[in-house]
This record gives sequence, structure tokens and C-alpha cells, in this order.
Amino acid sequence: PHPGMEEVKYLQQPIGFTLRDASTSTSSGHGGGGLQVVIENRYSFATLMTVSGSPEASGEVGRQRGVYGVRVRWEVKQMTVKSVQTALGSGTIQLPQHGLLPGDTTAVEWESSLPTVASFLPHLQPGGGKLWLVITAELVDKTSWSPANHILAWEQLPIPLPSPSPAPRLLSSAELPELTWERGICPMGMPVLHIKRGSDLQLRLNLDGSGFGMIECEGVRVVEAGPSLCFYRAPSDNDKGGPGGTSFADRWRDAGLDRMVPVAPPKLDIKTPQPSILIVTAKWRMQPEGPPDELEKYAPGIEAHVEYTVYGSGDVVVDAQVTTDIALPPLPRVGFHMQLPRQQTQVTWHGRGPEECYPDRKAGSMIGIYSKTVSELHVPYIMPGECGGRADVEWATVSRPEGGAGILVSTARDTSPMQMNVSQYRKETLEKARHDHELKKDAFIHLHMDALHAGLGGDNSWTPATLAEYILHAGSTTRFSVRLRPLAANIGTDPDQVLSTAAV
Repeated sequence: PHPGMEEVKYLQQPIGFTLRDASTSTSSGHGGGGLQVVIENRYSFATLMTVSGSPEASGEVGRQRGVYGVRVRWEVKQMTVKSVQTALGSGTIQLPQHGLLPGDTTAVEWESSLPTVASFLPHLQPGGGKLWLVITAELVDKTSWSPANHILAWEQLPIPLPSPSPAPRLLSSAELPELTWERGICPMGMPVLHIKRGSDLQLRLNLDGSGFGMIECEGVRVVEAGPSLCFYRAPSDNDKGGPGGTSFADRWRDAGLDRMVPVAPPKLDIKTPQPSILIVTAKWRMQPEGPPDELEKYAPGIEAHVEYTVYGSGDVVVDAQVTTDIALPPLPRVGFHMQLPRQQTQVTWHGRGPEECYPDRKAGSMIGIYSKTVSELHVPYIMPGECGGRADVEWATVSRPEGGAGILVSTARDTSPMQMNVSQYRKETLEKARHDHELKKDAFIHLHMDALHAGLGGDNSWTPATLAEYILHAGSTTRFSVRLRPLAANIGTDPDQVLSTAAV
């Protein structure tokens, strides 16, 4: 089915769940303080009743006209930068004895149906993060429109903690191996820095602002290029809506967002504050490249300031600050693009999923840890374009199958969760093709991690109909950071191990 169906199902689900603090509630009959799980029956005519016990009891409820027998389950999970703990607790919630009438709500005292929040605290894992309450309501019996055990509704709710859970341990510079580096020229004639940590880690940083030209770990290449700044996406069908050059896609191309290049070589600054730390800062201006290979000198552009910090731990933190000229149209994305070896086909991420989701289409996607192959992330829309994204991603690994080498990318500093896209197709290929079967796989895997990503829109497809809050207006400055960690084959490929410590 279309990925948007999950969004529709969630937004139209007939049961709602919320958490509230009863000590601040003014509703009558809910004293006693503490948390309450509030359940709302959004049906106009159907009553909801808890069904438990014998099949005969279930059948009796099922035979009542306008009554649905439901089973409400709860589960408490810990979501950290490391892992999801699913064994913290689970059970069921009972609805009122005579059922929850159409349009009514009921408030269930937390401690009457669930263990106390304090009882979970000794079991929290290090790594920060949140506790989540996941509630599902499923039909007990089949109906004329659904099978038995069909999930009617679900909700994922953050549980407030009395104190933060332990944060990752920070590595001191004394614990990190030393780095060596030297200037050089790559085979294409570009000035580069060759960076090494002993014989097990090699990096080549391009000094033109395009990021790394190579990262190798234990003799295996895990990054082919990047991260480089990216401000363009293959237009979706909705992006093409609009007459006379008014569509988002036409305005992006007219402004040259698909061909931004440096006006001049970046201004560089190289520092080694410690033997185990190398910092390279680059500043440059980008403008669209015009035919034949001439800059459109007076066109609006983008100011870029990127800092690459390489640590002896193998971590690389890339900090970016970009300022877009106000004359530019609304942007499709602001983020990083990387090219990875085509053998790295396994993607695991901590964010929303498991299906495709975007900033304006993510309510029906639960936060969790998911794994798919790169080909499984692709969505074969009738008209190829931007697809397969995942929202609110905190970290992702893109590696060879079965514990093979790869790269881990995560948010860094104070960067909010990002929009991720991993594809076996270039943006240009997706834009040019008119049908899915025309797509040709690239020689590389393409990874995007976006600090900002425009909504897909879709109120209609014949005008630029993206809602205002999901439009990325130009004329602003955006700061964001990512952390890269090369993963050697069978050594530290488990995010639970890699993310248990941090270099910064």
C-alpha cells in the first residue's frame, strides 16, 4: 500500500490515548495525583468494552449491536542512543465495566493498572534517552470489515522521568590514539589532507569543501565521498505542481539549487590542539554553475562555514553553518550528502519508521530501531522522485550485510534528529526517469542526513500546496552537526557498543 495509508489510519483512528498529570487536572472525579492514562472513544455510535476470559464472553460482546470488544495493551520501552529495552514492563488496561460509550473518555490511574514509574528507574540503561509508553487497542473478534486482532489504534507517549538517565561516558583526549597528517594532491589534482591513525584508519579530506574523498577502516573503504552540503532533492510529483514556472521544482532549478558550486577555493584553517585531534575549518560561498561551466556571478547564493574535527577514536564530527540569500526560493533541503560503497546495503536506524515518513507525514510512524536493505527503502511511485525518507533519525548505520564494515552517522552537539534518505539512485537519475523501470542503479549508495527538509505537500498536486509550517524559507542561518564513526567488519558494528561511549 501507499506509505501515506499508515498516516491516514493513524490520524483517523477511533480511539485516542493521552497521558496527563492528575495533580493539575480540573476534571471531576480524578483526584489522588499522579499520572493518568486518558482513553477517548471517538466513535459516534459504537461502545467499546474490555473482553477477557472465555471465548463465550467474547462472543457475547461481539453479538451486541453497536459494541466492539477490544483488548488494550501497554508496554514500557526505554529509548536511548544505544538501544530499545522492551522488557521493562507490559500488561493490559481495563475499560469501565459497562463499556466506554461513544464520545466518552475515561481516565485510568497509572498505579492502578501499571507499575510505578519509580519501579522502572533501576532498570534504565546508560545512554540517556526517554521512557516510552506504547498503547495498542485491538479488536478481539472479526467483523464485517476486519479480521480478529486487528489493531484499531495505537499511541506512543513519553513518560516524564524524575531525573535524567545516565549519559554516555565521554572519552578524554588522553584515551585517544594519536593522528598523523600531511598535505597532498589527489589523483584528480585536488589539494587534500591525508590523515592516518596507525595502519587501521585512513582518511582523505578534500580541501575544496566537498568533504572526505575516502575513509578506510581496517583496509576496507567505508566512505567514497562526503559529507558535502546539499540543498536539492529530486522533485516529487507534488513538487512539480504549478503553472508557468510557479512550481517548487521550477523555482529550485531556476535558482540553481541543483548546481551550487564554490565561487572560489575555501579559506582554510588547520589546527592540532592535541596529538589526537585535528580540526580543519573551511569557509566559502556557493552560487549556481551556469553553462558552459561559468558561474552565474550575480545570482543569489549560500554562505558556508564547515568545520571537520577528526579524533583519534575514529570519530569525525562535522559542524556546518549555512546562510541562504533571501532572494532564493524556499529550499527543498539543508543537509549533508555522502557517497558510500555499493556493497553497504544494510541500513539500521533509530528514528521513525518502519515505513517512509517526512516532516509533514510522520504522525503515523512510531519511533524505534529498524533495519531494512537499501532496496527496501525505495518506494516505486508511478512518477519517480524523492522517496524513501525516514524522519527524526538520531543515528543510522549503513554497512555490509551480516556484520560487515560500514559507517555510523549520528546527530552531534545539540542538533535535533534529522531526516534520512538512503538510496541506490542518484538525484539526477530519479529526476530524469518517468517510470520506475527506467531507474538505473548508481555505482554508489547515496546517504542524505538533513537538518531541514521541506514537506511533501499534497493537498493537491497541481499547485505548490505545501503547508506553511513545512516550507523552508531562504534568508536564514542554519547550524547542524553530524558524527561519523567508521565501522570495521565484526569489530564495533553493534550500535549498542559503538554508541556506549562518545569522543565529544
